Amino acid sequence: MQKSYPIIAALVALSLFSIVLIFPFFHILVLSAIMAYIMYPMYKKIDMYVPRYAAIISCIFLISLFTLPLLLLLQSLVQESISIINIVRSLISRNQSTECTNFLCEQTQLLLQQTGVNQYIQGTLDNMANVLIQQTSVFLGNLPEILLQIVIFFFAFYYAIKDGKNITKFIDRASKQIQSVFTVHLRHMDSVMRAILFGYFLVALVQGVIALVGYIVLGIENAFFWAALTSIFALIPIIGTAIVWFPLSVMQIIEGVGANDLGVIVKGVILLLYGLFIISTIDNFIRPGIIAARVNVHPLTIFLGILGGIKILGPAGFIIGPVILSTTIRMVQDTVNQ
Repeated sequence: MQKSYPIIAALVALSLFSIVLIFPFFHILVLSAIMAYIMYPMYKKIDMYVPRYAAIISCIFLISLFTLPLLLLLQSLVQESISIINIVRSLISRNQSTECTNFLCEQTQLLLQQTGVNQYIQGTLDNMANVLIQQTSVFLGNLPEILLQIVIFFFAFYYAIKDGKNITKFIDRASKQIQSVFTVHLRHMDSVMRAILFGYFLVALVQGVIALVGYIVLGIENAFFWAALTSIFALIPIIGTAIVWFPLSVMQIIEGVGANDLGVIVKGVILLLYGLFIISTIDNFIRPGIIAARVNVHPLTIFLGILGGIKILGPAGFIIGPVILSTTIRMVQDTVNQ
């Protein structure tokens, strides 16, 4: 036995060093494994027809699913931001000659006629333009690091989904060598993970539909496009739907002030409140209930697991958090009941 101590020590040292090496990319590897887990059923169907290219096709599909909507959103937000800056500048330049027809316009005109306020707004607009340029420069400066993380993500995703069969066989072999009690908990973890994924996709669809109703009622142009983006970004923890409805509502308010149209201003305010209290809030009530109903877990456990997981682990925590918390509670309950 003493002869094995150096081997054990070397193994421990190498394991710790390996953990240090992959730790900066741990969240990326977890996200790639989760996406491979989600898309594995689709991969198996593709593999039946084009086995040699199934993993590549899955990667291309994943890129199209998230990259294209994100690029479209960024393009729209940049264009609208520039448009808003131009509208405000135009509003300031013609505030002396504008004939107001409502109280809000009159108060805005009186406010803009004050030299200090006018200069402050002009300075704010200049700062906004500078910030836009600076953030673009920062993004371009961080682009190599971002591209590296993207490459690591898809590299890990490719092999995770390609070698999914081997990984599954390994887990099956390992589970047979573990006590039956632990196997039950592994099955529970799998059930919770599947319920979470089902709940996220279902709630994202519901949020998209609710957003679509609001956009159509309020007369937002390209309502189906914005609703589709709302549904897609509802799947992304931390970012969420606010990245779509908040800029839309602000744009409506500013455009209404610039056009001296109280109706457009009210429409923007209603959209802001609708997004804050309906679109973004409904998932906090629906998702835990849906997940809990499928796996017989208390909704509070799911709710706290999601929030705590996201806070500690980032986007990957929205799945890992509730899985760990619910499994821990179940193991404690089983231990107490024995």
